[in-house]
Amino acid sequence: MKRHYKPMLAHVATAPFNSKDWIFEIKWDGIRAISYVNTELNIQSRNDKELKYNFPEFNELKELAKNTVLDGEIVVMKNGRADFQSLLERTKTTSDKDIEYGTETLPATYVVFAILE
Repeated sequence: MKRHYKPMLAHVATAPFNSKDWIFEIKWDGIRAISYVNTELNIQSRNDKELKYNFPEFNELKELAKNTVLDGEIVVMKNGRADFQSLLERTKTTSDKDIEYGTETLPATYVVFAILE
């Protein structure tokens, strides 16, 4: 991966719109992240914080999406909805034991928006 990417962020619009020429998606309540998938995995927040240690369940990307750069949102689902508070709990854990517990009890999902490379 030769380039370093910054996620595209939302901008203020003058008014809402609807058009048959556009496809609209769910607004996920999570952490925007760019994933660099090679022999190593790096998952970086929009502020360049490394997130791979808090989300070991994403190591499977090394097998599923080799040699790619992905742009997406990390979410934790609870009762069928993205739960930002539970996601924050996952990001604050530092011990291996707590990270493993969080992976089992509050598994994260990586919702990919775009394949950049």
